[in-house]
Amino acid sequence: MTFNTSLHQAATKLLGSCEVTAALAEGVVRVATASGKEFVVKRHLTQALHEREVHAYRQWTWALGSSAPRLIAADQQAMVIVTSALAGSSPGPGDQTFPVHRQAGALLRRFHDAEPPSDLAWFHGWLQDRAGHWTRRAATLMSGTDARIIERHLAALSRMGVPHGGPCHLDFQPRNWLIGTSGDISLIDFEHARIDMPAATSSASAFAPGHTGRACGTRSSRVTDALLPRPKSSSTGTWAPSTP
Repeated sequence: MTFNTSLHQAATKLLGSCEVTAALAEGVVRVATASGKEFVVKRHLTQALHEREVHAYRQWTWALGSSAPRLIAADQQAMVIVTSALAGSSPGPGDQTFPVHRQAGALLRRFHDAEPPSDLAWFHGWLQDRAGHWTRRAATLMSGTDARIIERHLAALSRMGVPHGGPCHLDFQPRNWLIGTSGDISLIDFEHARIDMPAATSSASAFAPGHTGRACGTRSSRVTDALLPRPKSSSTGTWAPSTP
């Protein structure tokens, strides 16, 4: 059985009779039902990714309105979701203009604001653990001066207050944007989304393959504003719609 055949079977279970019309990515296909409606079917590689994406759709993507797919159905056991199919395609290098990046940054800001900021009580412990892991691995590559600089920065970070965080996409890059015929941008692929510091999404974008620098706001303070958090203010099972 091919992977797409398996996805087709999963889609049929959730939507009824349908056929695969396109393979969009590994583990992602577009299907059409007998009535002509189109959907996207995706199988996750792990339960954690499945649960994150389902949670993001149920709790946060409302903030994006029509600029994100809708969750139509989910099967926790099979780690499969069905979403509405949006028109458009991911921007190529020639499409990544300043207006496109500004639109994408504005959408990301809306996603960050989908729920009020909360304290990230786990952050300091996590930072020390990850910093220790990577400094040990890089020990033979760093000079003594480098190591002391890192120690000073970590010490300063340990004295800062508990940071605030909110919904973060964490895979925010052009391959996860769609440009429609009207030029409007949509966001897709929320399997890495979780509560974190908004700067984490910016950092991930900065090191993504093919990144131009614009998505992190290096070209405009207004784009930077789109990525920064606002000041602090105050599960899944198997389900499907009654009619596809």
